[in-house]
Amino acid sequence: MPVWVELRVPEFISDPLLKTLRDEVLQALGFIVNFVDGVIQHLEKKGLDQAVMANDLQRTSLPSA
Repeated sequence: MPVWVELRVPEFISDPLLKTLRDEVLQALGFIVNFVDGVIQHLEKKGLDQAVMANDLQRTSLPSA
């Protein structure tokens, strides 16, 4: 009598636990990325609002006409 054998990859028992852990970790990582992005944007805006002095103040001026 012939017998068929199916080859399948077994599912992990702890797969739902890993999915939950993955979601929690990715959510926390997303919060950190968004927070750092907001801080960088705030610092860029603050730095662009300030006046900046030229680096070459002692440059010779053009002759006046």
